[in-house]
Amino acid sequence: MLGELVSYLAAQGVGTPGVDLFQGAMPHEPDAALVLQRYPGIMNTPERGDPPSVAVERPRVQVLARAPHPAQAEARAQAAYRALIRLANQRLGATWYLRAEPLQAPFDLGRDDAGRWLVGFNVQIEKGLAP
Repeated sequence: MLGELVSYLAAQGVGTPGVDLFQGAMPHEPDAALVLQRYPGIMNTPERGDPPSVAVERPRVQVLARAPHPAQAEARAQAAYRALIRLANQRLGATWYLRAEPLQAPFDLGRDDAGRWLVGFNVQIEKGLAP
């Protein structure tokens, strides 16, 4: 899922995968970067049947922007926010994304150990699962 979202953000002009747009953990370099990290979401929607399955999965993603100046980190986070809010009823790779719903606007997280500014937000993802 993170790879699909990174590719989507790259297609929206938010960054370049492996250069300044990452998934999983924030690398130490470059100074200006954006990372997507998955964490547990809310309960999935079950689909009754034999055997029972999951119809909709709801993982969550934290988006974290880092930059040497606070305005740069804010602008990068806002670009990702605007791109993700437009993700609805769209196939990315093999996955049908019903929507991406930010849980809050981008917010200041202070500075990292190297003095770079951090801005982040969280997103509820809803994706349909094919049988």
